Amino acid sequence: MYFAIAFKQSHLPSQIAQPILAVLAMSPKCAPLDLAAWDAEAKSKSADYEKLYQLMMQAQKELTVTTDDKALEIWWRLAKATFMLTYNYIYEGAGYYEAIKNKADEASRYASKAVAIQADHFEANIWLAKSAAKVSQLELDAIKQIQSFKAFLSALVTCISLKPDEPRVLFLEGRLQLMLLTMSDEHKAAITGNVALPDQNLPLAESKLRKALQQQPTVPGHMILALILLELDKFAEVKQVVEKGLALERNTRVDEYAANQLEKVKAFLAEEAKQGKGGPVALVNPKNV
Repeated sequence: MYFAIAFKQSHLPSQIAQPILAVLAMSPKCAPLDLAAWDAEAKSKSADYEKLYQLMMQAQKELTVTTDDKALEIWWRLAKATFMLTYNYIYEGAGYYEAIKNKADEASRYASKAVAIQADHFEANIWLAKSAAKVSQLELDAIKQIQSFKAFLSALVTCISLKPDEPRVLFLEGRLQLMLLTMSDEHKAAITGNVALPDQNLPLAESKLRKALQQQPTVPGHMILALILLELDKFAEVKQVVEKGLALERNTRVDEYAANQLEKVKAFLAEEAKQGKGGPVALVNPKNV
């Protein structure tokens, strides 16, 4: 069973974001899913991630061919919907990390199906990169962690070749640098294959993140940039980035988590300033963004 609505994305003002899902659910059977309406809802601030996931899961179940262009459009959107479900979790405690990792792993499997159909599809690769990166950071099994990192790196390289200045790509490049900081030499040595492990380059990561935030300011983006600047001992700039990040609107639990971490950095810097000190902090966990 598919669901459809009668209007297209160009006719979807933001104030009807929630009614979109109601129309989708009540629409006639056996009609194609309106992807423009689904995309519009996914971009809205009040997006119902669970409902979006269920709609795309239903569309996936109705596929008669799972390897054609139609399936490609379903698979990458299902990956996106699945990944977005991780935004609903509270980012505290080992149990939540496991739930987040499992959902991200599910998303990476759907994205991989899309990439298998078209290797250079940007959206398929961006959601594979995002989901595989999260799995790699939360996975405790060393072999699975390395496998996920390889999938992340390969998808990111493809995204860079397609849209090097896209904000999500720039953000992931900055995140990659943070992952390299915490990666053991043993794990780095295990990263072999067609895609080479990049060198550590924090100044380049700073530049990429600033460029991304100029185009698309986000709370998590400011958190990642703050971490990079801390590693570069640019404490005065950290304070500016923290203030800008905290001033942004928060729409998801990821935003709330990132803002909480920025508050910790702000408090730490204030305490260090009182004591006439300045140095890197280990208060922020970037695994959650």
